[in-house]
Amino acid sequence: MESIRHQRGRMRVRALTGVAVLLAVMPITNSSSATGLGPHRATLFVMAAADSGGLGESGPVLRYDVRGPTSQPTLDATIDDPSFFRPCCFAFTRSGEMLVVNRGDPTTPSSGYITRILHPSRTPVPNGAIAFREFSVPHWAAFHDGELFVAQLGASNVLRMTFDRRSIASPNGEVVDGLCCNAPRGVAFSHTGELFVTQCCGVDVIDRFVFDASGEATPNGTISGGLRNPQDLAFNTSGELFVANADANSISRFTFDEAGDAVPNGQITGPALSGPSGLDFSPWGELFVGNAFAPGGVSRWTFDRAGMATLNGTFTTPSNVVIDVQFGG
Repeated sequence: MESIRHQRGRMRVRALTGVAVLLAVMPITNSSSATGLGPHRATLFVMAAADSGGLGESGPVLRYDVRGPTSQPTLDATIDDPSFFRPCCFAFTRSGEMLVVNRGDPTTPSSGYITRILHPSRTPVPNGAIAFREFSVPHWAAFHDGELFVAQLGASNVLRMTFDRRSIASPNGEVVDGLCCNAPRGVAFSHTGELFVTQCCGVDVIDRFVFDASGEATPNGTISGGLRNPQDLAFNTSGELFVANADANSISRFTFDEAGDAVPNGQITGPALSGPSGLDFSPWGELFVGNAFAPGGVSRWTFDRAGMATLNGTFTTPSNVVIDVQFGG
């Protein structure tokens, strides 16, 4: 929730200790937390933070067992790691490995890396880290065709990386056209494989990119209007786009016409949204939103047949400052 131009708080620097890192898993209950147990049960991962807005220290990862839209999520474990350095966001590989994006020191452009954790829904196992010189205050990340795309405030770009057969990551270029001003924040892919990138902090647009036969990204226009410090974004199963507006306490919605142009489709608002930051859809189509400002916590939204959103309650977290929420593992 910060612009690199404004965040100058004192950070506690942690050393990255190489491939082998220690992992602390603190069980909370005996509840089983695993995905793939049916359409109305899943594992939700929540990124906690210490300070309102999520600018300062963050972590650990909170793991919740969610059993459908009528149940209260159960906190069953926390996952911490000595390599965490202002972690903000998650991505999950096809095999279920959790990639935790560490923003690092916001005053140092060449900062940040990714912590890797195997089996996050069972007994988590440390799997080293991905650390390139190309990292520069990374934030949200998303996979497309096995390639990872990471939005970066420090470099005003989207970093691309591939994984070989041994799951070793390598840089694979960057997306830069139209991205500027230490603003790239969130990334998501549509069902057609188009890349959408939010730009925060006064830029307040979503940049769109398509890919040619060689995999090169080409600008495909922007979405603007009604966006105020946009953060994470996600598509539902029907292809509608949802965007968290941190400074407007709202979720913007967009559908797409036959030409592919974005059409505003209203906003989700209400007191349950306060600095919305991360968002994700459950396997049964319920929207979960992490809020980074007081009263914070996670708000839940269900949808009727007409697509109307209805608040389905909220739940608190230990710190009540939430940067990201993701189903996976």
